[in-house]
Amino acid sequence: MSYAPQGTTHPAAPGDPLGTTTMPATDLHADMQICPALPTLPPPPAQPDPPRVGPAYRLPIPPNDAAVPHARHAVLDLAASWGLPPDHERADTVRLIVSELVTNAVKHAGVLSPQIDVFLHLTASGALGIGVHDRHPFRPKALLETVDDDSGRGLHIVKYLVDECGGTAGIEPDHDLGGKTVWVTIPLP
Repeated sequence: MSYAPQGTTHPAAPGDPLGTTTMPATDLHADMQICPALPTLPPPPAQPDPPRVGPAYRLPIPPNDAAVPHARHAVLDLAASWGLPPDHERADTVRLIVSELVTNAVKHAGVLSPQIDVFLHLTASGALGIGVHDRHPFRPKALLETVDDDSGRGLHIVKYLVDECGGTAGIEPDHDLGGKTVWVTIPLP
């Protein structure tokens, strides 16, 4: 695998209006990419979150089960470099949230998504922003309201964990309504 030096822009792939810049091989995860123009993920109006600061990262993953631990480790490694100790209880919260969001994207959206993207950034308030994007138009209700059936329990756990640590969560539909990003912000200790 070859790595382009940081700052080298690659043409946007079909379905990827962002374009990306590949990180050099010396960075934490060579398959993570710096996103020069990450789409804004608006926070809920009740708890506005300041805009992101520093770089935003995009981790493209295939829609299969093996991608879940890969995404989880990549997110935790980057969060550690931003000051989240791996043995801190908040790292466990991030681990569970990433596992659930990526698993849901693989399980429920993988059939329509040739690729799933995990986005990461820091906000000005010191929160870790995590977004999981797929190309399935269905918007899970569990993050938006109470659901009284057997599905969506994992997202209820995500919502509980986010609320417990003072974070925010939501769903941002794509502009063409052909997909969505499920996102959370988790304050770092």
